Amino acid sequence: MDEILNSCIGGFHIYSLGKNFGVSFASKSLGDMLGYSANELTNTDGGLYLSLIFPSDKKTFFDFVKKLCSGERSLSAEYRLIKKDGSLIYVRDTVSVRRSDSGELEGYSVLTDITDIRNENKNLSFLNDTMPCGFMKYTCDKQPKITYINKQMTEILRFPRVKDGEMDYLDIYRDNIFLMIPIEERRRFSLYLNRVYSVGAPVAGEITVLRCDGTKAYLLGWVTKHRNENGEEEFQSACVDITERHNINKEHEIKRYIKALSDVYDEIFQFDYSENTVKCIHATENAGGSSELFKWLINMPMQMEEAVEKWVIGRVSENDADRLREFFSDFSRNRRFLDPDSKPPTITYQAVYAGGEAHTYRGIFLRINSTLFLFCCRMLSLESTQPSQSANIISEAGSLPQKKNEKEKTEVRIRTFGYFDIFVNGRPIPFRSQKSKELFALLVDRRGGYVSSDEAISFLWEDEPVNPVTLARYRKVALRLKNILEEYGISDVVESVDGKRRIVVEKVNCDLYDYLSGKEEYSQLFKGSYLTNYSWGETTLAELSGRYYTDAG
Repeated sequence: MDEILNSCIGGFHIYSLGKNFGVSFASKSLGDMLGYSANELTNTDGGLYLSLIFPSDKKTFFDFVKKLCSGERSLSAEYRLIKKDGSLIYVRDTVSVRRSDSGELEGYSVLTDITDIRNENKNLSFLNDTMPCGFMKYTCDKQPKITYINKQMTEILRFPRVKDGEMDYLDIYRDNIFLMIPIEERRRFSLYLNRVYSVGAPVAGEITVLRCDGTKAYLLGWVTKHRNENGEEEFQSACVDITERHNINKEHEIKRYIKALSDVYDEIFQFDYSENTVKCIHATENAGGSSELFKWLINMPMQMEEAVEKWVIGRVSENDADRLREFFSDFSRNRRFLDPDSKPPTITYQAVYAGGEAHTYRGIFLRINSTLFLFCCRMLSLESTQPSQSANIISEAGSLPQKKNEKEKTEVRIRTFGYFDIFVNGRPIPFRSQKSKELFALLVDRRGGYVSSDEAISFLWEDEPVNPVTLARYRKVALRLKNILEEYGISDVVESVDGKRRIVVEKVNCDLYDYLSGKEEYSQLFKGSYLTNYSWGETTLAELSGRYYTDAG
């Protein structure tokens, strides 16, 4: 038994809890921990052990002993001890109190050296107090479990402080970090983790997370893989909250989008379903008198039903009013169920102005986000007609005119050297889908050759095979591209045959095509960069670089 107590139970010793407190038995493992022999710790009636307690921790220890002396129980306490060499160690003292055969209380203690754990916790506490970013540790399981989360991260995720008797909401998320990730982002986050785990290199980027209150936060940070103190693999993430910056950028993007739309449409109304309001945000001078009508209503929110009835339907021909009213009513009821990739709802109607003058208009609803939509309309013809000649058509297909003046020529300019962009009459197209923009870039890169669905998927999703899932995803991307090109009146620049697509090179101006023409005036266009946005552009970049150095030589 003595051999077991001396060697197998770390830091074992016995306290005498009678009138004269002291250490009545000390194991060899306790002596090894403190740098003393077992006899040294007991020959002084236990007084040596008391002298080893760090001065500022003595009150903690004596309060602990006082509780031990109150009867049979099991208690633990943490404090510091001074070793024989003068160094400090943190210990956890776990004591079970029993009565001896003589009836006196004895404390059977197991002392554990927790110095490394305390130092790590101290470092984590320092990170908690000083790091200006969120920090988490989580396992490498299929459903990663959170093992550590700092204060800043809980604040970013808006976890409330836990009060007595209340549920700790963080416990819901500890067993599966994916509960913090929106459903539409989980696959991308999973790919991040798989890449970090397999390659062993950190991955940085932006990710969307769900706060505890159900709102979304946008984070910028990195994920890396480490081994913890137990030798187990774990992920670590540090991130900063860029939600405010994201929202500002989104607001600027919306403004740029609206500015681009204002070059195409005569009137733009903003429908905010979260506030049930509508306001006119744009009206041109040549909109059949609408400028005078709306100039004092610009950016003035109005109650939705009343405003639509008075300022939109109220100036429509009598024959078209009911159908236009039904169009707005149907959209309000069904907007939540609209597929973001489907063609936007459109309608053709006649607006009547003072003196009975009528003009044919085309209107379209465009989605900004889940609650914000734009109703954009433009005059199809400046020729007046009688109201009785009007025809109301709710269109499920068909392209929207690009310019207010049908006779104006549309110029499409494509930039591939550097970052990829498309300009219509000098203004860039603000693509709502980055994948549809990348698909267009791929068609440009093929220089008029057809690109099949399988080929496009291999470029757009390089790490994924062609299967029903990726094919469905590609069809959505292609539809988004078709819609945005139709929106800007340039749908004819892309030709589609049996699921294959190509750029119609004769209908665009492109710096790549100009440079490859070999004409002297275009020889200086290429400066060494090509489709910087996309990694797959490196093949053409190598070709261009070889041509550049050959010409230079």
